[in-house]
Amino acid sequence: MSDAKASAKARENQVYDALNRMKSPNFFIGVKVDGAPATSPPGAELRRFLEDKLSNMDPDAITKQYEQGGRRALPHWYWEHEGWRITFFPIPKKPEARGKPDARPVGFIMLGARWGTPPVGIKKSIQDKASKYGELDLPYVIAINVIDEFGAHESDISDALFGKEQLVVITQGNKVVEEQLRREPNGVWYGPEGPQNQRVSAALITVNLTPWTIAIATPSLWHNPWANRSLTSDIWSLPQLIPDSKNNRLVKHEGKNSRQLLGLYSNWPLENE
Repeated sequence: MSDAKASAKARENQVYDALNRMKSPNFFIGVKVDGAPATSPPGAELRRFLEDKLSNMDPDAITKQYEQGGRRALPHWYWEHEGWRITFFPIPKKPEARGKPDARPVGFIMLGARWGTPPVGIKKSIQDKASKYGELDLPYVIAINVIDEFGAHESDISDALFGKEQLVVITQGNKVVEEQLRREPNGVWYGPEGPQNQRVSAALITVNLTPWTIAIATPSLWHNPWANRSLTSDIWSLPQLIPDSKNNRLVKHEGKNSRQLLGLYSNWPLENE
């Protein structure tokens, strides 16, 4: 890490430490960070700002908002300081945890999206690791957590792994005679010269996985059809996409979700209904 990055990270940590000294008996604080500060933001002023926002909030009412609309339905507050934009939102504590002075208020830290688009970030993550460890005598799986405010869809992941989908129109004169869906040869597993990065057996991909979203963010295992060492499907009980060589496609097997695997209730970490 460069000196500049280390200094910026140290300033971030100073703010988190300052926030963890604030009084917040009924709520944890979610923090989403974009950019990095050039100087230390005023921690005491920031604490007062948040304490004022939280002072008149009803945790039961905020819990209902979350249950009805998820994190996007929660109130959001913004703070800017020399190129650093911070988004805060309240996370209601369970009734039995309210009023306890020893709980650290900062309960959720999310880095702002730093990839141009999800496919670009997924490709870069795999490319950076694909040949890092040389030849292996076992299947090699790369795990990726896509951090993006707007999430990522299966189509984004497919574009990253196999190439961007495009519509090819074949014409004769002014008449369209055929339309075909193809993929550009710009995927991390399939490039201009065909299959590549074949040391990677599979990619384990999840979206916005944090301690607070573990009940709803389920990782999926994407098998590489051209892997030198393929991975057997029976070792993974969660969703996976398995090559079907006969039909030249991936077949999705749903499997369990994270909540079922870990034995969590549906609206965890909020109070169980």
